[in-house]
Amino acid sequence: IGSLMNKNMIELLELNNRLASLQAEFLERVAKSGFFSADLWLEEKKISDLDEIVFLRKYLREINKRFVRFCIKDGYAAYWKPNQLGREHLCRKLKLADIELTNIIKNKRGEQ
Repeated sequence: IGSLMNKNMIELLELNNRLASLQAEFLERVAKSGFFSADLWLEEKKISDLDEIVFLRKYLREINKRFVRFCIKDGYAAYWKPNQLGREHLCRKLKLADIELTNIIKNKRGEQ
């Protein structure tokens, strides 16, 4: 039983690491790219599973929500003003990626 639990734990941690690195890579690509295509990125990563795409969209939405909340915290607003354009641009990029993922999800659901 001990070796089976260790194997299960290893598989669980491998899955977690894969999903975490996928999230980080996706967010980094969205943030750094001048023009980002979620469709091309998914194709490049050979991601076609609807559940994985929905997972990425949920993660993107949560990150965007927390980032906006962080940027408008009391006491941070004065510091934020000089950098507001950059942050607003980043928020727009996250929103555009969200819209593209939503369209991909709608199309995939229509195929089923």
